[in-house]
Amino acid sequence: MHNFQQAKVLQSLHAGLLRPQQISNLIWKDIAMDFITFLPLSHGYSNIMMVIERLSKFSYFIPLRVAFNSKIVAASFIEHIVKLYGFLKTIVFDRDKVFLSSIFGNNCLSLMALL
Repeated sequence: MHNFQQAKVLQSLHAGLLRPQQISNLIWKDIAMDFITFLPLSHGYSNIMMVIERLSKFSYFIPLRVAFNSKIVAASFIEHIVKLYGFLKTIVFDRDKVFLSSIFGNNCLSLMALL
């Protein structure tokens, strides 16, 4: 009986050591964002957008309706964060790049023009 496991060669490179991300010394310049989804329905909302300022750990929990898209997220972000603190330096976001660019691309620019 052959042991096929021995014949396999590891094709990927080692990732290396993890390095912590730099945090700005200025408040509300570096944030982290994430979503809590599929919560029980409450007053028409079932999702939460979390925005956490990385230096002070101050957080906003912004409710979102059941069906939300990038335009709604951009409008909520501008209304609750950009309006109060201005533009940010970095955003740590674990969603894919396509979703992030659709939020902060044309949607954000067109909504900022309305302010």
